[in-house]
Amino acid sequence: MDYTLTDILEDMPTYKKGNRWAEPSLEHAVVHLRYCYENRSAAAALGAVAQAEIREKFSLEAMGRRMGRAT
Repeated sequence: MDYTLTDILEDMPTYKKGNRWAEPSLEHAVVHLRYCYENRSAAAALGAVAQAEIREKFSLEAMGRRMGRAT
């Protein structure tokens, strides 16, 4: 993914001044959005795989197990 690292110049609720942010490339995003528009079946299949992975790795239960192992 194309991006430019930029410094955060002021404190925000989630990010603090001095941290770095990956500012996404609009042009690169357009390429991916165009692909999704032109290849809807492939994009839907990829989305389904991503959805399953997010549920598996980032559900409340999965995060709770991960937190339990960290203590």
